[in-house]
Amino acid sequence: MGEWSHGEPLPERRTRRTGAGGRIEVTGEEARHALQVARVRPGERIAVGDGRGTIVHGVVAEAAPGVLALEVDEVVHEPERRPALWLAQALAKGDRDELAVQAATELGAAGSSPGPPNVR
Repeated sequence: MGEWSHGEPLPERRTRRTGAGGRIEVTGEEARHALQVARVRPGERIAVGDGRGTIVHGVVAEAAPGVLALEVDEVVHEPERRPALWLAQALAKGDRDELAVQAATELGAAGSSPGPPNVR
């Protein structure tokens, strides 16, 4: 298992090595989604988070089936926000649900809860 530059363990599925100047590899379902759904390509600058406040920024060095490698140029740790912000929304048509969750996550939402609105 890799470690962030400040000693926090990383999930094994996310990385081999990290820290500014290092390289991380995203594998599994996360890599498949980035490559096939988000269409991430080599040379593109992206950010990868561990879900605990650590965000790695860098340039995609490799985008091959099953693996997305990122050359790290910045590691940022953001403390958990209190109170936590959650997205609650009614089910939408098409891919609007996914876009709403993506936007809310980018803005710092802790999670989402899809469901029908309480309308009388």
